[in-house]
Amino acid sequence: MSATPGTDAPGAWPALRRRATALSALLVYGGLVLGPPLALVLGALGSRGRDIDPMGLALAPERLGLLARSALASLCVAGLGVGIGTLAATWLYRRRTGLPGLARWAMLALAAVPWYVHALAWSRLMSALAGAVESLGLPPPPTTGTAIAVWVQAMALLPLAAGLSLIAVESVGSDLVDAGRTLAGDGAVIGRIVVPLARPALVAVAAVLFVLSLLDYSVPALFQVNVYALAVFARYSAGNDPVEALVTALPMIALAALAAWLAQRGLRRVAQWAPRSVRFGASPMRPAAPLRLLQGVAVVVLVAQIVVPMAGLLDSVGSGRALTMALSA
Repeated sequence: MSATPGTDAPGAWPALRRRATALSALLVYGGLVLGPPLALVLGALGSRGRDIDPMGLALAPERLGLLARSALASLCVAGLGVGIGTLAATWLYRRRTGLPGLARWAMLALAAVPWYVHALAWSRLMSALAGAVESLGLPPPPTTGTAIAVWVQAMALLPLAAGLSLIAVESVGSDLVDAGRTLAGDGAVIGRIVVPLARPALVAVAAVLFVLSLLDYSVPALFQVNVYALAVFARYSAGNDPVEALVTALPMIALAALAAWLAQRGLRRVAQWAPRSVRFGASPMRPAAPLRLLQGVAVVVLVAQIVVPMAGLLDSVGSGRALTMALSA
């Protein structure tokens, strides 16, 4: 006897259970993520006698100007990260053994290094370079400012940027790359096939870097740069009022939400061609000299991002043995 349509049909109960599980997970996620700010909003609406000036906290011209400068700096961080990460990824593409293969795992490990460690290491290096230049009778280069903060933030995010860019590049189908290599050089294949197909995912990577940079104030504060995230922290420290901090942060939240929305739009196109794996044993890409030079610079910067924090830690503790003892403790 055939099953009647409805809940008794074969497969109806597993599908209903999957929907219930997905709905439960969504409710838990929404409660954890949206619950605290929603509680603050309801508390602000239901409070009596609270004098909160949204125009002064979030929409004052000086606040919006600070937000614009912070957003521009974060765009520069995202551009640097994706640019260097993509160049390094096109060099690591189809290289899975030896030092290139080790670099893949090193990027994953170094993504967990706190930003402040990168900032202290680069600050120490720049101070040493400034002292060396000044000893030669030349004007020393600046060791603080927006440009330095942007560079250090980009270096702190470079392992994440390079790793995600490598995922985006390797998601491009090997059959398309191999077909293109029979008709044109590797440089043309990278510029006309690999990067255009990986562009939606690369835009998503840039959006992630932008949001992470926009929300950080530790690195800019170390290099004496005022950003909007620091203003939110200062507002909370001054009055110890989370509602005022939330109102102050609303423009930054809106900007981060816009970046996330743009990333989601790009990721919808990725489903048309991903996931596809890179064939093992395929020959690496060897573009012409100009692009190869840019790839070499990106790889050198990636190595510097590894060496500088480690050298800074060794210089701080005095010796490799002391560092090993500190880590083992």
